[in-house]
Amino acid sequence: MAYNARDEFTATAGQTVFEPLTFPFLDSSHVKVSQNGTVITTFTVTDSDTVTLDSGATLADAIAIYRETPHTALVAFSGGVPVTQENMETQRKQFTYIAEELEDRVDQL
Repeated sequence: MAYNARDEFTATAGQTVFEPLTFPFLDSSHVKVSQNGTVITTFTVTDSDTVTLDSGATLADAIAIYRETPHTALVAFSGGVPVTQENMETQRKQFTYIAEELEDRVDQL
């Protein structure tokens, strides 16, 4: 099954680097990781397509790396915030990413 905003890996013994990520994200804080179904927070997004765990995984661990875009507006068009092409593109991407993530959830059912 292909996902829009999720990559799954089977770890080798001691593996810390997982790449490539096949989905874009607006901010590295939107990238989440689970190890054998448990969400972990001890990782770093080292660039646009690589996640590095702080501790090595165990052989055959199931590593899922996924995007979780906030549902609150990332750009507010009030209070003097200019309506720029960049702000409109950020808003468009946010809505697209949320839709993709919802589709992934439905596909997992």
